[in-house]
Order: sequence, then structure tokens, then C-alpha cells
Amino acid sequence: MTEPMRRPTPRHAARHAGLLTLWLAAAVLPGPLALAQPPRPWLQQLRAMFGYIPLLAPGGTRAPGPRRAEDVCLVTPRLQDDKDSKQPATAKVLLPSPTIFSQQPLAEWRLEDGSGRRLAGELARSDRPIAGAIAWPLPPLQPGQTLQLRLRSMQASGGQYVEVRLQAGSAAEQAEALQRLNAQGDRLQQVQKLLRQGKRSEALELVWAPTPSPTAELLELRRMLAASACGEPRGPGPGTAPRL
Repeated sequence: MTEPMRRPTPRHAARHAGLLTLWLAAAVLPGPLALAQPPRPWLQQLRAMFGYIPLLAPGGTRAPGPRRAEDVCLVTPRLQDDKDSKQPATAKVLLPSPTIFSQQPLAEWRLEDGSGRRLAGELARSDRPIAGAIAWPLPPLQPGQTLQLRLRSMQASGGQYVEVRLQAGSAAEQAEALQRLNAQGDRLQQVQKLLRQGKRSEALELVWAPTPSPTAELLELRRMLAASACGEPRGPGPGTAPRL
């Protein structure tokens, strides 16, 4: 036998009406009555501290306007801040063996000396683009040494290279960078310290530097940077998942 439905008492009806009023106020009104937004995860806050990384256009200049297929988003080494987009792109690297990482897959990369002589490089196959972090392929950079890095996206023609001048730090800067690299403890603590000091290039080098046992948080930060470094979130396409 079905139990008859009990009619709400006046007290219950008033309580329900009060709760409904509070819910509506929290949903539509600004200020203290509005529901508080959940705090951003600390990794997202850390990602935001790296700021925007400019795109590079073939010819060695920062890419103006909308993104084009032949442009390259070089996550690390990070370009030096320069408001003049017509100046040659330069990245100062403090680690003697810096990692190179492009957001999108590449058709080719090259390292050249001042005379244009090829020192190292790789050419992608038609069915296998160059994707992921590129470990430093040469002997460690000497203090003050300069090399030319040339990158070509999969959509660029044979001569459309993005060019970046790599400038090694001084002996003291290299020693300090190596000390941070080899420091005991969580690497992200060193990254946060550098970001608080406004040293975003050094922080990026440290994020992408090889480590035998990366933490889950470090790997997640790399993924976040790989997806949104140049302002456009990008999901990995078939065969282009970044090697972290």
C-alpha cells in the first residue's frame, strides 16, 4: 500500500523558500553574496608567471600579426625581451648544454657557427616530423660563445628558416646555472625562486633541463608550457605528442 504524501508544514515551506532565495542571490548578485570562485591551481599560477612567448617568423624576426603556418613557437631557449620586432632574435643561454624545444613539430633544425658551417642538425622524414625536446648535441658551450640556431616548421618551404642567435653566458653565470641544476630537492622550488626574481629565461631552461627522475608536477608544467607558450592552446596531433 502506498504511503500517502505528507504535506509540508508552514515551517518547512518557509525554510525551503529561504534557501531558494539565498541560492538565487548567490547566483546573480556580485559582491560578498556571490559564490567564491575556486582558487587556481598553483601550477597554473606558476605557468602564468612565464608570460607570453613571441612567435618567430622566417628570417629571424618576431612574427607580427596572426599566426602563420611557417612561424615557430620556440619555448626554450627563450628570446631576450626586445620590443623591436625587426632586430635579429637572440636568446641568452646560461646552461652550457641547453635544451631546445619548439611547440610545433619541425621539418628541420640546425646549429651553425659564425661562418654558417653546420655543426649539428636533423632533417625530418615525410612520415615522421621532429617533435619534442631536443637534447644539446654539441660539447658544452664555452663562456660567451655564440651559435646560430635555425628551425623550419613542417609547413615552411625549403628556405624558410627561423633564425635565433644563441649567446652563452659568462663563466660565473654558467657556474651559477649548473649549481641550480645540480641542487638537491624539488627542481620546481628553484624555478619558483627564479620567477620571483623575474628571471623567466633561466627558469625555462631549468624546467626543460634533463633530470633522471622528474616529478609529476614538473612533467605537468612542461605539458602546460608546451600547450600554451605562445598564446594559442594546442592539442597534440597524431604522431606529434611532445617527448617530455
